[in-house]
Amino acid sequence: MLNAFSLILIILTLLPILLILIFRALKSARTLKQNNERFRILVEQSPFVFQIYSPDGICFYANPAWERFWEISRKDIEGYNIFKDPQGSPEAQSLMRRAFQGETITLPDIDYDPSKVGKAGRPRWIRIHFFPIKKNDGTIREVVQINEDVTDSKKLIETQKEGIRVRDEFLTIASHELNTPLTTMRLLSRSARRRIDKKDPAFYQPESINQFVERYQVQTERMVHLVEDMLEISRINSGQTTLQREPLNLHEIVTLVLERNASAIEHSKSVISVTGDWKVTGDWDRKQIEKMISGLLSNALKYGEKAPIEISIEQKENQAVLAIKDHGIGIASKDQKRIFDRFERAISANQVSGFGLGLYIIQRIATEHGGSVHLESESGRGSTFTVELPLKPGRSRSTSIG
Repeated sequence: MLNAFSLILIILTLLPILLILIFRALKSARTLKQNNERFRILVEQSPFVFQIYSPDGICFYANPAWERFWEISRKDIEGYNIFKDPQGSPEAQSLMRRAFQGETITLPDIDYDPSKVGKAGRPRWIRIHFFPIKKNDGTIREVVQINEDVTDSKKLIETQKEGIRVRDEFLTIASHELNTPLTTMRLLSRSARRRIDKKDPAFYQPESINQFVERYQVQTERMVHLVEDMLEISRINSGQTTLQREPLNLHEIVTLVLERNASAIEHSKSVISVTGDWKVTGDWDRKQIEKMISGLLSNALKYGEKAPIEISIEQKENQAVLAIKDHGIGIASKDQKRIFDRFERAISANQVSGFGLGLYIIQRIATEHGGSVHLESESGRGSTFTVELPLKPGRSRSTSIG
């Protein structure tokens, strides 16, 4: 048997070891407590939306970001069983069960409208991720759910898709519209070349030459207008809309546009009258205002059915008011808003040429000047496009349909 001295010696020998073990245990406990505290602070202050579930699907924790995200109290989630949610679809339930079996799962994006489930908040697109936390033996300890608001991402993707769609549509229309005058010009050139090679004396007669030049010029002007529209839409899309303002007399601009379009006016058989206040003057961009008036005139000539076209100029307070009225086919009420969009026409593209950009560009020019475009029309009874422009730079206005 051990005597007292031997026992004391053994205790003294083991005591340092025991003290070291106790110190290590205390240190480990303190480290564990610190780590737990760090984790708690991380989760509590994280901007990411956390929910934590037990292996049987009961939610026992949600962080403050969860409250801000869903705009309800965390207490409302206590005891919630994810597998008994009446709002959950069978597909979502199946995916979630796989997460509780050890897989990392991302659910399909959810179009969440809280008003449909009797809750407050704004509609959003939400992406939900599940990932399991496992013990050392591989069994599920708990499952973490992270909710992600992907509304902005979805909007960006949709904007990009729309941009691609508009680009492809524009290229399709452009290739068709540009090919038409080019084909006509090619045929005219080949016909002229054959007659020149044959030394056809009739080709050199003034009437024949004038006819050839006029037909060629019509197609050239058509090409020019198409290219100008392409450049204008490119300018608008790029945001390069700086206006070069200068004092302009509206009647003088209208007269200039009519002179430049004299050939088209004569060909249309429409009689044009200009009435109103010839002294209306404002600070506008000459090139853009000329383009706007030319576009409105072209529209009236195209759809005016050879009937008279009336242009009036007025000043109402600090606004210049320009109205162009035709007595042609008119525009159905269901189409009156649509025709101000890109690549839209009042009638089928098979009946009239162009990109369908005219009224869109006119609206943009008016808006850039702080003005507005107003349409009054009825099928079979003509159309009146009224443009209101501030005489001086001011607040933007919108397009209206009457």
